[in-house]
Amino acid sequence: MIEKQTTSTVFSQIPSHDSTSVANHMNTSGSWYIGAAYEVNPWMQVGTYYNEYYSSLNQLRGPPTGFQKDLALSFRFDPKPWWVLKLEGHYIHGTALLDDTLDNPNQSGNGWWLLAMKTTFSF
Repeated sequence: MIEKQTTSTVFSQIPSHDSTSVANHMNTSGSWYIGAAYEVNPWMQVGTYYNEYYSSLNQLRGPPTGFQKDLALSFRFDPKPWWVLKLEGHYIHGTALLDDTLDNPNQSGNGWWLLAMKTTFSF
């Protein structure tokens, strides 16, 4: 299975003192991703995806706080029909989608790692 998606969002900030300068405050954020997955057998699936997000499409080469690029590798295990385990490893460059961007030490432009595991029970 291969999938892709692109999105963009336009937003503006209207200054309270001068509504005629809206054009100076308009911004368009955007993102895209592509992913693929392969079912090794009925209980195991391997997948990967790459995603890029930009808080402003007008400034694609800005600081790491203005973008986030994510390369992920995932393993999904279905030990039972009602139980799913998923393990994901991510290498992320940029901090645009983090809430603590100002305090994050990765503003230097270096990438960072994320390891996540989740389990789902369906009943």
